[in-house]
Amino acid sequence: MNTGKRIGEAATLTGLSAHALRQWHRRYDIGPSFNSGGGQRRYSDQDIERIQRIDRLRQQGFSLATLAEWPMASLRQHTER
Repeated sequence: MNTGKRIGEAATLTGLSAHALRQWHRRYDIGPSFNSGGGQRRYSDQDIERIQRIDRLRQQGFSLATLAEWPMASLRQHTER
């Protein structure tokens, strides 16, 4: 059973702080696919990839609000150029 990565692991893998990940989730619904039974955020590999791609595009000037609405295919298309 894949229990996903805890927020600290996700922060390390994405280069973002745990605080930033919580804010992205709260404000834009960018974040973990599920919570553990104890309510902890759990990030799948796909969640990590999505966050990494969103952060790359954010650094290029796109807004988080815009990127939060993009499907993964669009994120991939824009980050693989």
